[in-house]
Amino acid sequence: LMLAILPVFADTSLEELIQTLKEKLPAIQTYRGDFTQIRHLAMLDLDLTFQGTLLYETATGNLLWRVKSPLPGAFRIYQGKLAQWDAVSQKSIQIATEKLPWLKLLQGQLGDWLAGNLENLQKYADLEKIGDRQVRLTPKEGILPKVATAMELHFSEDLTRVEKAVLHEKNGDTLTIHFLPPTLNNPIPPKDWEF
Repeated sequence: LMLAILPVFADTSLEELIQTLKEKLPAIQTYRGDFTQIRHLAMLDLDLTFQGTLLYETATGNLLWRVKSPLPGAFRIYQGKLAQWDAVSQKSIQIATEKLPWLKLLQGQLGDWLAGNLENLQKYADLEKIGDRQVRLTPKEGILPKVATAMELHFSEDLTRVEKAVLHEKNGDTLTIHFLPPTLNNPIPPKDWEF
């Protein structure tokens, strides 16, 4: 009898978290926030740490990921293109996003990840509550399962923002991103999107 009740309780707990997040998380029109990104290379048992700023605009899907240290660089998704700039060459390149299907997926889901919109993310992943404020997303189909086994979203103590995302890659590497409290829903001036 006890075993029959456990899965229902687990589902209820996840549903309660989804409902609480819907009530507490703000809608995101624009997002500006600093991050620390740690890529763990499993084969070398090595951590690479980057710090920077993320800009995101929901209506257009525009995204700017600007790394400030250790080596400045940036990539931007906008108007169906990916542009990348690095400090070493002082050059930027552009690629159409339709040539990179994973990029379209990222652009389409990033707002849901930042907003912690688990209802929308259920379309792409199976969800599992793994702690009071953590959810594991296991990709269902498409491009993401080819590169990642799971993603975790960790929410702030007051459940008002995503404070950490962890991507578990198929090759054993992990990508952990710590998000500092962002500024939400303020217009982003055009000059801030420039490299």
